[in-house]
Amino acid sequence: YGDHRDLHSFPTRRSSYLVLASTLVPYLFEEYGRTDSAEKSAHMFEKPTLIISLACAFALAGTYLFVHLPIKYYLTQYLPGLTVLYILLMSIFSLGLIMIAGNFIVISGKEKMILRWQVVAMGLSITTNFAAIKLGYGIIGVAAATFVTYFVYSTGILFIAFSLYIKNKTSIFKEIGKLYIPLLYLFFFLALITQFVPNAAQTFVHDLEISCLRAGILLVTSIPLLIFYDRKLGVWATVRSAVSRQG
Repeated sequence: YGDHRDLHSFPTRRSSYLVLASTLVPYLFEEYGRTDSAEKSAHMFEKPTLIISLACAFALAGTYLFVHLPIKYYLTQYLPGLTVLYILLMSIFSLGLIMIAGNFIVISGKEKMILRWQVVAMGLSITTNFAAIKLGYGIIGVAAATFVTYFVYSTGILFIAFSLYIKNKTSIFKEIGKLYIPLLYLFFFLALITQFVPNAAQTFVHDLEISCLRAGILLVTSIPLLIFYDRKLGVWATVRSAVSRQG
């Protein structure tokens, strides 16, 4: 990998939202211990995972908009690894979604299902990485294969977690889709914004200005997404209630 190895491993060392997911696990254990039911304690898995999905999607979009700045102008030796970084960031999103799901499965006594799925994912990882190398796609191909493996693995873990209390497979895939929609939504609009607001900057300040403009446009276009998910999460209602009590 040459001088790019530190850049390639950067996402896995800086994924603060994985720490956030870990802090929620004790509350999940407490709720399951109190109810002794996957269905009755499912809200401790669903709601935090959806919040993590939204938070991660916005964090990754922000990273995509700004991470190139220090690399392009000050850490130029890492430029060849920038594409790899972009791909691996997507993998972190998948891992973030299953932090709580994995523990939810374990406390439900279904840890053997995780082990079986890990074997499948390991086989997929070996196959896709080998194929990427043999086909001559290099480190970018290996990074893409890693993303595919993480996506398949996380989808499988989520399916197992939801199947603990949802029997209809179509309903399970709908729930999983809700977790991926924030990322797909933001990056769809990010791709459009990139096309309509091109970046031909040659200086750090000019580049930063364009990146901030893109970020502002993305925030405005994300308002419908936030309104849609707040109906399920009720964050705005909680804030208004807290403000009214203080008043």
